[in-house]
Amino acid sequence: MNHSPLMSNSLLNRLAKLYLIVPIIIILLIIVGYILNQWILAIFIVLLFAGLYTVAIQEKAKYYQHIVDTVQEGIYFVDANGQTTFVNQRMADILGYTIEEMQNHSMFDFMDEAACIEAEKSLQHCKQGIKEQFDFRFCHKDGATLWTTINTSPMFDDRGKFKGALGMITNITRHKQTELALQESLELWQKVLASLNEAVLIVKKDTKEIEQCNKTTEFMFGYSQEELINQKTNILHVNESMYKHFWHNIELAFAKKESFETEFQMKRKNGDFFATENVITPLYEKNGQLSKVVSVIRDITERKQAEEILQNVVNGVSAELTAANAELTRAARLKDEFISNMSHELRTPLNAILGMFGMLKEEIYETLNPQQTKAIDTIGGAANHLLVLINGILDLAKIEAGKVKLDIFPIFSKEICKTCLYLVKAVALKKHIRVTTKYDPSVTILQADERYLKQILLNLLNNAIKFTPQNGTVNLEVHGNATEGVVKFKISDTGIGIDEKDMDYLFLPFVQLNGGLNRNHEGTGLGLSLVYRLVEMHGGSVSVTSKLGKGSCFTVALPWREEVPPTDQKLVNDKVLAKVSGISHHDKNKILAKSSGSSKEIITKVVILIADDNSVVNEILSNYLKFVGYQVIVAYNGNQAIEKTREKHPNIILMDLQMPTVDGLEATRVIRNEAEIAQIPIIALTALVIPAEKERCFNAGINKYFVKPVSLQKLEAAIEELL
Repeated sequence: MNHSPLMSNSLLNRLAKLYLIVPIIIILLIIVGYILNQWILAIFIVLLFAGLYTVAIQEKAKYYQHIVDTVQEGIYFVDANGQTTFVNQRMADILGYTIEEMQNHSMFDFMDEAACIEAEKSLQHCKQGIKEQFDFRFCHKDGATLWTTINTSPMFDDRGKFKGALGMITNITRHKQTELALQESLELWQKVLASLNEAVLIVKKDTKEIEQCNKTTEFMFGYSQEELINQKTNILHVNESMYKHFWHNIELAFAKKESFETEFQMKRKNGDFFATENVITPLYEKNGQLSKVVSVIRDITERKQAEEILQNVVNGVSAELTAANAELTRAARLKDEFISNMSHELRTPLNAILGMFGMLKEEIYETLNPQQTKAIDTIGGAANHLLVLINGILDLAKIEAGKVKLDIFPIFSKEICKTCLYLVKAVALKKHIRVTTKYDPSVTILQADERYLKQILLNLLNNAIKFTPQNGTVNLEVHGNATEGVVKFKISDTGIGIDEKDMDYLFLPFVQLNGGLNRNHEGTGLGLSLVYRLVEMHGGSVSVTSKLGKGSCFTVALPWREEVPPTDQKLVNDKVLAKVSGISHHDKNKILAKSSGSSKEIITKVVILIADDNSVVNEILSNYLKFVGYQVIVAYNGNQAIEKTREKHPNIILMDLQMPTVDGLEATRVIRNEAEIAQIPIIALTALVIPAEKERCFNAGINKYFVKPVSLQKLEAAIEELL
């Protein structure tokens, strides 16, 4: 690589001195040769000395050139007019040129217009003998701006004439870009802080002096920034005591490494007090030392005034609201009591009707002829229909009041479906409706409330059969989707269908759609409303598709996860029974053994006390229990029940809850408090349906709970279980 001569002042001075000494040495050698008459030797010594001197100079020049080429700084020389007379390789590399491209060019060619002005000033300073160091911009060959730190030194000859300048540069572009970015970021944050509605102060933790604040602080407190900087924050507080209390709370919060938030009264420059909301955040040094805090202050004067106005309004109407709430509570209680009392009044005669129906149907009194059987069936059908209506109304009322709780446990989906189909089979056969089914084999067990799932499916199946003409078809399908985690029960029919305009009213209570055959069918309009709410309580959904005159399809989707079907169905049944009832497989066998073989002998020795103030109920229950082999004694109020229990020590007590003198719950509590009779099982029979009634019964010591009208077969099964 070719380089231009290195022309530093110090090197030129040394060379000049050497050129003065060398001629003197040569003259001395010639004189010695003349005196000694050894010209040839003298000339040889002169040539040898000159050669060695030249080699030394060349080696020294190479040494200095190597230093110049390997330093990390760019080096250049310019003459008095700013023309480059020398650049090293590093200088060329920094600007993206070759040495040849920069040599003998004006240094101003490598700068923008603004930088040229600065360079001209620097050159003038050099002419005055001034050395300088400053940040300077060059233009890279590709047009990019290069930031450098430059050191300039002037050069003069022996007569003091300005010959040019030496420059050394260091590339600081990355550092400068970072510095500029930080500066822009700082300016941006200053603009953001200035635009905030909150006052922001940076306070020295030890001295409590304000280091910085934004413009909002000026507007909020009335001080200028110059007045606030280096002032203690106590000038912003109401008094010294509140100022110390404020900082004491901050210290406590910071000790827990927490920020501090509070509402505090502060003071403006004019002496006015105003309400503020303060958020104080600690600022830590790299070494973890707490040095400063940031205080963000919001003026909440208007909010406090609004709160005060609102509080006055609230205080003014609180008495009226209290009275209104009391009236609403009273109305809700009266509503519950009305529903419960109506339930009691309706269920009590209905209990007698169904009880007598059961007795006559069992032919306890005498054998019935066909006409009597038909009449009895009509009575039973009407009574059961009335019971369904009452239960529907009460169930809907309880659901709306949020009093229904689901009893979720594992159940067999196929068994539930078969049970529901069996219950609607007679109605379908009567209308010559074909009922088809399709089961997904992967759906075996699902988590649901068995009673309410049956009610959902029965309501939909009964509706499908009711609105399907004779010789139609009703289909029940069960599909599981493990990916979506749902099981779908689809009940479709070939019935009258539903008009699209009626879809919005489909699941509303007490609504019967106007259309075709619907007017010829009885009902309360509660079935689909109950279905919708019960499915929703299960975390599922109900959807419907229908075409007028073609039929409908209702889909119930419930949460489900696929389970591996067990190989031993009986074992699974026992496990499910144990999970639901708490009866183990071993205990179940004991119960079955008790009710088989010698059961008749056991039953004839069992004494049952019936406590009910209704003579019809007493007669029905007594006749049935005697018919199946039990001994029966009767009490007509709570006092009689207590006395006869003490006297007879019955094996089981059937206790009505609503009785004169002493009610059933109080009688139960008395019995449970007497050691000799405390262990006698008690079954509650009531027509009063109150959401908390069942819980009160169990708390009082009731073992079983039945709502009238009672299924005699279920009551018998409960008695056998308790025995």
